Amino acid sequence: MYSNQPVPVPDIPGRISFRKYHETRYVQLKVGNKYNRERKYNEPIRKTIGIQLEHMPSLMLPNENYELYLSEEGKPMEQPFNSAESEFIQNRAMYTQYADFFNELYFEIKQQSRRNL
Repeated sequence: MYSNQPVPVPDIPGRISFRKYHETRYVQLKVGNKYNRERKYNEPIRKTIGIQLEHMPSLMLPNENYELYLSEEGKPMEQPFNSAESEFIQNRAMYTQYADFFNELYFEIKQQSRRNL
């Protein structure tokens, strides 16, 4: 559902694009990339955030995606981590702690085995 209150088109270099379909110009925001294994390159994931006004190209009518991805000032919002990302961050921290511990332990065992020979 598009709002009736126009807002300025966000000025985010490299993330805003326009797509024309029939007579309507849609404003799209790049929210991520998806790797295509067959073609071996990244394909952008874009979400439509509004419709550009014909008579005023610097304004657009926003939709619900605008509120989801952008703040009121038109700047990108920090997306909260989902559970998989936060779990990965915690596991990575534990892994580095354990890796340091086991590397030291392995070094000590190797040193002691050399002494016994």
